[in-house]
Amino acid sequence: MRKKVIGMHVRCSECYDKASVEDVNSDKVRYFTPNGDIVNFMNGTTQELINQNSFLCECCEDDRLEEEDY
Repeated sequence: MRKKVIGMHVRCSECYDKASVEDVNSDKVRYFTPNGDIVNFMNGTTQELINQNSFLCECCEDDRLEEEDY
């Protein structure tokens, strides 16, 4: 059973778009690590841990992939 992570948010390091961790975990929105892995937040995640890392929203990840193709 997943623990609810109410009130925490993730922010895109490129466009600064923000989404709730609940939306990310339920696949309403997708965020990615800088190397392209999709993000899913686990139990024990804190806002401090989220803030220490870089994430890309789906639009910015798509842009990054398109740039790599050129």
